[in-house]
Amino acid sequence: MPIVQDDVCNHIIIPEQSPCISISSAMNYSSVLKQYLSGALKIPPPATLQEDVCIGPNIKERQDHKKNWQRDTSSFKKAVGSFLGSGCVYINNVLPKSFVQSTLEKVSSDYIFLKNELNERRKELLILQMANPRETHHLAASIQRVDFRELVQRDGSRADMRYQLSSSPYTDPALVYNPIVFPLVKELLGGGDVTLLYCGVMFANPTNENNDNQNWHCDGPPLFDHIDTPPYCINVFYPLVDLSQEMGPTEFYPGSHLHNNFSNDTLKQFAICSDAGSAILFDYRIKHRGTANNSKSNKQRPMLYFAYAQTWYVDRRNERSGKSVVGPKYESPKWVSRVLSGEPMPIMKWANNVDTKCDFDPRKNNHPRTEEDINSNNDTNSKKRRKVTEAVESSYEMKKNVKRPAEETSINSTGERWILFELDVMVEDNGKTATIRVYSGDIPVEIATQFCITHNLPNDYIGLLTETIESQMNSAASSS
Repeated sequence: MPIVQDDVCNHIIIPEQSPCISISSAMNYSSVLKQYLSGALKIPPPATLQEDVCIGPNIKERQDHKKNWQRDTSSFKKAVGSFLGSGCVYINNVLPKSFVQSTLEKVSSDYIFLKNELNERRKELLILQMANPRETHHLAASIQRVDFRELVQRDGSRADMRYQLSSSPYTDPALVYNPIVFPLVKELLGGGDVTLLYCGVMFANPTNENNDNQNWHCDGPPLFDHIDTPPYCINVFYPLVDLSQEMGPTEFYPGSHLHNNFSNDTLKQFAICSDAGSAILFDYRIKHRGTANNSKSNKQRPMLYFAYAQTWYVDRRNERSGKSVVGPKYESPKWVSRVLSGEPMPIMKWANNVDTKCDFDPRKNNHPRTEEDINSNNDTNSKKRRKVTEAVESSYEMKKNVKRPAEETSINSTGERWILFELDVMVEDNGKTATIRVYSGDIPVEIATQFCITHNLPNDYIGLLTETIESQMNSAASSS
């Protein structure tokens, strides 16, 4: 039974018959992680300063636009070790500035909309209470606590928003399968498929109270009381504004994710401050809190978040209400966690979108062609582009008429998924085909993008495949 120890006598033990290993598809631990767990590489002690957890590919590695962050680089190996030892790391310059700006505008607009909808529910409550006060208890409680599917009030002047998560920017393949972040997340979670448990935006609203911090907490407990394990769930934060000390950054106790270390008084705490578009990754078990947003400009601090987990893990501690704050004339589908079987996006795919804002109108093409596609422009490709445009416009008309789902009292995700359909697609001129298998909860653009990357198909195919998959999913849903 190999043991890896650090300088403060914390350790990760991986017994040969650990339940955590046997549950997760044999947990065929990937190479770098396995080197640390076996003791071939030494896990560093918990960090004491923010600069100790700054990781990421170097300039040369970032300039290789045909690859994502590669596991055989020294920077990647350092990142894995830093995360295992400290439980938190951050990477600068992950998201393009134009994407950050357009996403900031989108989520800020959504937040205002949800607050307006909350005010509408308050007005409805007053009317209902006059007519039948006994039937309004649950709605009154939800409004008072601000506890809805789309919007939850947290301590520390936080507002947790999950609204229209099945659309951009939350489904952008270059964000979900980010070329820098996703390789690291996938490695730390064992190297196989992972589950996207949930995503959303956390707003830190401005306050004049210096001590309006969140309570110290962890997002998930240790799996066992007597043994330490590798990460089973990882949170990724993407700040959409520059995170200065006054803007309410998140504070961490590095090393508190390790066995019996949550209350270790010898650990040092610090906040991670970074620029907009950076990425902050932390272990679900680490002790952390959001600090007060005391910005002099009275600005909100929105932060995208994505939670990735082992496929066997189901989060029972952080379930949300199923009650919607959104009125019946608006679309607000509930969130469904999904398994991610794809590979990280090539940096080239994201680089082509550097100057492209995060589009929210499905009629716009969000996947510009590569230089090779442009050079091969001919009548055939022109016809295909026209088909893609027509298909996406058709998809847009279909989306406008989507009905709002019925009210539910709670949201429970069992982690189960089932095959909706299989689609054979011609990938070579000689008639060779490949099969796309679509599961419940899958996102069409993610499936289409991964398929085109795997089979080296032009970007023009993504829109057409996306529309086809989406149409088939709608048909499957309507017939069920």
